[in-house]
Amino acid sequence: MPFYARAVYNERMRRKLLILGAVFVIAVPLIAFAALVPCGTSYSPTPCSLCDIFVLGQVITNFLTMTIAPVLAVLAFALAGFKILTSGGSPGARQEGIKILRNTVIGLLIVFGAWIIINELLLFFAGTFFTTSGGNMPWNEIICIAPVTIVPIAVAKFNNRSSDELSALVACVKASVPNLRVTSTTDTNIAAGKCDPTDPNEIFENLNNCQHTKNSCHYGGINCISRGSFAFDFGIGAVSTDPSYDTVRAAVLTCNGAAYVLNETTHGHASIGWVNGCGCDQV
Repeated sequence: MPFYARAVYNERMRRKLLILGAVFVIAVPLIAFAALVPCGTSYSPTPCSLCDIFVLGQVITNFLTMTIAPVLAVLAFALAGFKILTSGGSPGARQEGIKILRNTVIGLLIVFGAWIIINELLLFFAGTFFTTSGGNMPWNEIICIAPVTIVPIAVAKFNNRSSDELSALVACVKASVPNLRVTSTTDTNIAAGKCDPTDPNEIFENLNNCQHTKNSCHYGGINCISRGSFAFDFGIGAVSTDPSYDTVRAAVLTCNGAAYVLNETTHGHASIGWVNGCGCDQV
């Protein structure tokens, strides 16, 4: 083939390779763009957050480094090899091909060398930060953790009635002490809206607010709020027909030997909260 014809042929092949490379470099990112975006697309419908901006940067960096750079290097090697093979007697074309090979190798070394150096430096100076149970995590892997939705825990509302256990105890005591006068089970101020035993800021041991102590068995203690009261007070002398404290105490212990029975001077008190796991003792 004449030198002129060979030069024209080489020029056409060079242009074809350049056009092919340009089409690849432009088309592939456009085709892959939807897959690269980490959120808000048909590939990944999760709503975007600020963290996804950094993930997008990470994905693009990985795509350019691990996909585009090797492909461009292959095209550059092909172009360089073509120039060397078709250089014929032209030293300039041969040198140009060798130069392309050398620059491509240097470019790959810079790209991947920079990645390795940054990775090793970060692992050295902040190893614990980039270490997981599975080993060292590459610095370019960004993981977005979805925000945890804190669901407020609903505080159980006090069931303003005698619990089933307390009702059974009172019925048992009344069977042997018919004139038993129950003066209090829960709190009369609850129904009037003056007492909320589940409010930690409530005023307790106050006749105008909550009459009993905080976490009292009258209020279900700590653990039995929704089950009702586990204590009752009884009269021991304010009315002429009241039985004696000792009589009621004996009847309570006969019905439930684990009950607490106290003489609080103006009235008697019996509770079974602790034995039912309510987190209250004598009160």
